[in-house]
Amino acid sequence: VSNYGIGSIGLFLNQGNGTFAKQILHLIDSQSRLQFITVGYLNMDEYLDVVVVDSENDRIHILPGYNNASFGTLTTYDSIAGSYPYFVAIVDFDKDNQSDLIVANYGTNNIAILCGYSSKPSVRQTTYFIGTDSRLSSVVIYDFNKDGKLDAAVNNYNDGYVLIFNGINNGKFIRGDSYSTGNASSPKYMRLGDLNNDNRMDMVVVNSGSDSLGTFFSNEDETFGSMTSYSTGIGSQPRFAAFGDFNNDTYLDIVSANVLAGGISIFLNDGNGSFNNKGTYSTGATSQPYSVAIGDLNNDSYLDLVVANPDIDPVGVFLGYGNGSFGVMIQYPGDCLQRTFMVVLTDLNRDNYLDIIVTCFDEGNVLVYLGTGNGTFRTPVTLFVGTGTTPYYVYVADLNNDQHLDFAITCNTGDELVLFYGDSTGNFTLARRYSTGSGSTPYALIVIDLNNDKQLEYVVTYWGTGYLAVLTEYYAAEFTKQFSYNTGSAPHSHSLVASDFNNDNQSDVVVANSDTDNINILFGLNNGLFMSPLTYSIGSDSSPQYVITGDINKDNYLDIITLNSKENTMSIIMNYGNGTFSQQKKYSTGSNSFPTSIVMGDLNNDNRTDFVITNKQDDSIGIFVGFDYTSFQNQIIYSINNTQGVRAVTVSDFNNDKYIDIAVIYAGSCQLGIFLSHGDGNFSLLTIYSTGSNSTPFALVVNDFNKDNHADIAIAYAGSYAIGIFFGYGNGSFSNTVTFSTGIDARPYGLAVGDFNNDNRTDIVSVNTIANTIGIFIGDGMGNFTLMEIYSTGNSTHPEEAAVGDLNNDGNMDIVLCTYITSAVNVFLGYGNGSFQAQVLYSVGYQSWPTSIILADFNNDSHLDVAVSNYNDNNVGILLGLGDGNFGHVSKYSTGDGTRPYDLTVGDFNNDKVLDIAVPNYGTSTTVILFGFGDGTLLLGTPYSTGDGSKPQLIAAGDFNRDGQLDVVVVNINANNFGVFLAYGRETYAGVIKYQSADGSQPQSIALSDFNHDGWLDIVVTNYGIDNIGILFGLGNAIFSPMI
Repeated sequence: VSNYGIGSIGLFLNQGNGTFAKQILHLIDSQSRLQFITVGYLNMDEYLDVVVVDSENDRIHILPGYNNASFGTLTTYDSIAGSYPYFVAIVDFDKDNQSDLIVANYGTNNIAILCGYSSKPSVRQTTYFIGTDSRLSSVVIYDFNKDGKLDAAVNNYNDGYVLIFNGINNGKFIRGDSYSTGNASSPKYMRLGDLNNDNRMDMVVVNSGSDSLGTFFSNEDETFGSMTSYSTGIGSQPRFAAFGDFNNDTYLDIVSANVLAGGISIFLNDGNGSFNNKGTYSTGATSQPYSVAIGDLNNDSYLDLVVANPDIDPVGVFLGYGNGSFGVMIQYPGDCLQRTFMVVLTDLNRDNYLDIIVTCFDEGNVLVYLGTGNGTFRTPVTLFVGTGTTPYYVYVADLNNDQHLDFAITCNTGDELVLFYGDSTGNFTLARRYSTGSGSTPYALIVIDLNNDKQLEYVVTYWGTGYLAVLTEYYAAEFTKQFSYNTGSAPHSHSLVASDFNNDNQSDVVVANSDTDNINILFGLNNGLFMSPLTYSIGSDSSPQYVITGDINKDNYLDIITLNSKENTMSIIMNYGNGTFSQQKKYSTGSNSFPTSIVMGDLNNDNRTDFVITNKQDDSIGIFVGFDYTSFQNQIIYSINNTQGVRAVTVSDFNNDKYIDIAVIYAGSCQLGIFLSHGDGNFSLLTIYSTGSNSTPFALVVNDFNKDNHADIAIAYAGSYAIGIFFGYGNGSFSNTVTFSTGIDARPYGLAVGDFNNDNRTDIVSVNTIANTIGIFIGDGMGNFTLMEIYSTGNSTHPEEAAVGDLNNDGNMDIVLCTYITSAVNVFLGYGNGSFQAQVLYSVGYQSWPTSIILADFNNDSHLDVAVSNYNDNNVGILLGLGDGNFGHVSKYSTGDGTRPYDLTVGDFNNDKVLDIAVPNYGTSTTVILFGFGDGTLLLGTPYSTGDGSKPQLIAAGDFNRDGQLDVVVVNINANNFGVFLAYGRETYAGVIKYQSADGSQPQSIALSDFNHDGWLDIVVTNYGIDNIGILFGLGNAIFSPMI
């Protein structure tokens, strides 16, 4: 995973059982803002490499992988400033068997193709401008203001002052105070030391213009006082100074190298912050000593001096006596006939003797003198830097973390920083050359870790351009071929993918442009080149942010899928294989979901493509399951004048013409309406029947109650406490209602039928909602009914509907009903004589408020199962029957946020020989099918509108146009009509199934894999808002565990 906030990638190693080891962090850069991450094979080995995009810094980072889950040296590709790379993919565009990169640049509105990957050492510069003619020649590093961050001080040679840069976070600086060194002073060099033993760092400045040394003592408030000046002699022009306790009095003394005086001056510290000039030691009549180094060369515990550029030879040695005086200079020859500049003392070969490194300015060499420990040195080794490079300043450190001392050199005219790596035997190899920029003339150098990231920075002054520069080493990713393609005016390309859309064996590219609401398709030619892009609109204000490809319909052509964040949709664009594409088909990801990423895979092992998305705004994971969904035409609406309160619907062939007809009841106007089918999906009103004044018809069922082979209709009269029967004549007409009392205040809201006493005659159960009872009516086969028993469902249970079937396989009809207030399924097992056992209750969820119930075998085990519509829980609950009258725990299948499903009907809507469930969604004014898998699990289909504010409440199904497909009819309570939805085909995807993440998690990216090796794909998601990853384990049939 890419960790945006801390500039690192995290590796979670799978332990093979669905759990993961603790995150292993690999730091890229603390200032990196890592966005997209992917893996592939870039360096032609067999190990996966990681590619991660650092959008805010316009960089792409590559970590070569090893086989032990570790990584090699990080390499970085610097994109064009302001390009804001947002997405990267790995593909071999030029068919050279080496993977290439394609990058979507959000800021510069183009895509970049990068072919032929390799890497080389390089440096990245951060610069601070002082002044074009400032002639910076010295720099020191220290935490001057004691804030825990290193600061820098540089000299302004031309303008005569020292400037402090205060350190801020991560090795960066801001301009601070300045201190004058005097008019025409020309400060050339600076040195830090505690000159008065007060545990504060003081500063000495070598003023070439005023022939003096200047001391700045540190104040208690972390500032410096005014400069005190000490003359080095008129016309001496000092260039360099060094500190050491030359007379062993515990105070630092100063030695200066005076270029035009041909000598060095010794200034002894008197202990109170003042210095006494103890005289000058000649370095030769024609010498121009540029620098001096201090150390104990002969192990006598007295400090000695080494001077660069004495009279004839490259270096001269002054052995100290320990009392502030020195012997006569001893010169050491070397391959350097002209000027030497910088001299350094250190132990290069670990023999505990100090050695000398000195730069030969004109010859382009470095000389290394190995010390013997007695004040003498061996014949120098010459290291060639380069003709015309003019090496100047040298700094010794372990530059490559191999525990051996190395050194870095600034080359004035070469505009280079050159590194030599040592092996601790005194041998060195020229390792790297870094350009500092044309005309920069690098001068002074310090090597230090500025930001505590365990990586050294090179702090360099640029004499030529007036900058202080911080150079950080890195491995630069290089590409032999680079191409870019414009994606239009300000499209802000968010993502891309490479695929072969026209089967020509060339890689093509599709780019999602969020700001221009379209996608660009670029067809590949060869060698990484592309045709001009084709543009496909996704829709105004859609903001496609993510694009992937896959062969959805198994035609061997790759189709295009986009996530449209502002529109809260997913678009599917089918590929015809000839360079053209279909019109898009859109699927909602949910209101205010703001989808951000998508992956595809087969979640239920049915050889169909499924999609998983992250929804950032509503903190959810959305799943689109590929399936054989039934699609429906827009509803055909039927309404009748002078009717009120359409309440319920059922279907049957009322006139024996083999066409399915519709019966509707109107509670407000107390009527029954019969609509006869034309056989083509259209209906005509035949007759309106009165159900009786104040009868308030509430539910109806169809059966042949008098055994004349004609469909009759039974209606629950909630207003008149009765059941009314309309006997059918077989021609679509019916008798007047015949009523049977349900008892005082019984108020039946539901009916169901069955043979409760095994006499082969149809009986009726009434659901008496207000009385909290059910009534058993025994039929005589001639259309007459007798109320035999009343069974309580419990106080304040509010039973809604009932269903009848043999639940325990004893040959006797049993009754199940749903109770609204107690949110339960109540089971009454029948004895076969019209009486029933005491009820058994099964919870369907706290305050789920079930409103409808049906019985069917949803898992093909020959046992009846229960389905309920949970109005308040926005789902359908399934209780699988065990065949003995008992049921398992409820499993819930969402119908969508805020849907409030009210009714259920069952049927095989997609002709796959598996039962499905259709529901009307009162809350969203839609109807939807939940498709069965045959194992008791359900898959949400596409919702179809029943009209704004229509509030559908009841539903029935039948093949109204005799095309072999079940259609549905819904009752729209609020619109006082009913609508017919005719099935007309199939579609691949339907409604989104959501799994909630934690509040505020803002899931950002997603991937699929079988983490626990159970044969089902699992989901891993990055939760941007709460700084973790979440895993949902696949349970089969595209069902997942809650996120862990």
